[in-house]
Amino acid sequence: MRPSDWQQLTVEQYRALFKGSAVKRAKYEGLMRNIKDVSK
Repeated sequence: MRPSDWQQLTVEQYRALFKGSAVKRAKYEGLMRNIKDVSK
């Protein structure tokens, strides 16, 4: 995924993309916060 794809990721896309993955432990809000921090 490109950086712009990550920034526009919806909750539904997040759930589908990370279904069964340990990434879900970060939760959508945590992932989006980290993405915003990196893109500054």
